Amino acid sequence: MVDIMRKLLSLSLFALLAGLAQADELKPARNGDFAHYTFALAWQPGFCTAGGEGCLPSQPKEELIGLHGLWPSEPKSLEDKA
Repeated sequence: MVDIMRKLLSLSLFALLAGLAQADELKPARNGDFAHYTFALAWQPGFCTAGGEGCLPSQPKEELIGLHGLWPSEPKSLEDKA
């Protein structure tokens, strides 16, 4: 019982301290302040060869490609601050 109370107290203290953490906000100088976009695709057969939890033997074996996102590079104005 004492061990459970210590774990609960430790978890509560960690959550409290994590909630109090602060950092300066990093904002780019202007919108569009980046060099390039990265076009990211996900290839399902390649993902499932790693044996992830979401991969099932009953899934289709076709080579499916899905759009993961179009991501801008890091803003030039933030490169020096990181």
